[in-house]
Amino acid sequence: MKKSLKKKVPVSRRKTLRHLDVTSTNISGVVLEVIRENSKRSGLKIDTISDLIRNLLGYKVDREVIINSIQHLIPLVDLEGQRVYPSAELLRSKDTSFFDTRKSTSRRAKRAVAKHIHDNMMSTLGAVFLDGGSACEAVAEEMARGEQSQFTVMTNNRKAVKAFMTNDKIRIHLTGGIYKSDDETFVGQEAVFDTRKFNVKHAIIGVSGLTPTHVFNHDILGEEYIKKQYWQIPAEWLIVPANLRKFEGKDASCFGVLCHAETTHVETGGDVYESMDEAIENKRKAWWNDKYGGDSTEESEIPRFKAEACIIVIEPEWMIDEEFEKEEKELRDVLMSKVEEINSNSRATRVCVVFSDVKRKDLKR
Repeated sequence: MKKSLKKKVPVSRRKTLRHLDVTSTNISGVVLEVIRENSKRSGLKIDTISDLIRNLLGYKVDREVIINSIQHLIPLVDLEGQRVYPSAELLRSKDTSFFDTRKSTSRRAKRAVAKHIHDNMMSTLGAVFLDGGSACEAVAEEMARGEQSQFTVMTNNRKAVKAFMTNDKIRIHLTGGIYKSDDETFVGQEAVFDTRKFNVKHAIIGVSGLTPTHVFNHDILGEEYIKKQYWQIPAEWLIVPANLRKFEGKDASCFGVLCHAETTHVETGGDVYESMDEAIENKRKAWWNDKYGGDSTEESEIPRFKAEACIIVIEPEWMIDEEFEKEEKELRDVLMSKVEEINSNSRATRVCVVFSDVKRKDLKR
């Protein structure tokens, strides 16, 4: 390795990136990072990219794999002969205004939720899938600095990878796919992984909107397809980091039903369960008829989840009381009624909402 090449990569990054597990299916993320951090408008030679990757990972990646990955990254990069040129989008600021805006909202709530998920729902040596988005990035930060360790993580979240690289006890698998700066994630068919080869204990999926019956996302190009696939990961727990305001309603695209795939009909348990179960099933039918028309018993294009249970985690109740001041008390009551509706039907749907068990002092650390 030439000294000039080593100088292009900080020692700290060379050290922390070596625990990435790279194959022909997930090398695209590493290739993109190398091009982003080392390329100028004059581009990089493929041999240079190969040397940089070997320096980062500690072993050589086949040239064919690198070229194939570069082709998957077009139009973010342009391949001309033996030289790769970055696009203007790739050279601009790493944080886009769209992502920054989302990240700046509900910061304290996101951290409280992430801390609860890490401290109470995850275990050492666990295999985790982590979705894109700012709420999932907060979970990654807690995983990187928390007491639990030795995670094996599959992710399409570029920001999460940066957090994980500060902890060499976390083994990282990248999904691959096309990088979208709007959401700092990899999307498209290449971002879907084979759950038969990577078994997931906890699948952590980001949402932008919630109703008592469905989950929604922003519908960034390429996102809707992978969201539907991720929603069906056969994990032990499907974990949704959220906050109470996400129950204000729908977003651009619906990608999942808040009901287990094996629930063919709503079971009733008497008293409050009976009336609430009927009400929520009627809402599902009404939503389907309004969006698609026809019989709601037909096979839905919107999938149900296959994990053993779905757990939606929101901020602590004390934080909600502080967030919703007197003039918003009515809105708070409306949103809390949606939470209660979901929890009243958890026996049938296998979905529940929990409040983060986090105290004020825990967030000052």
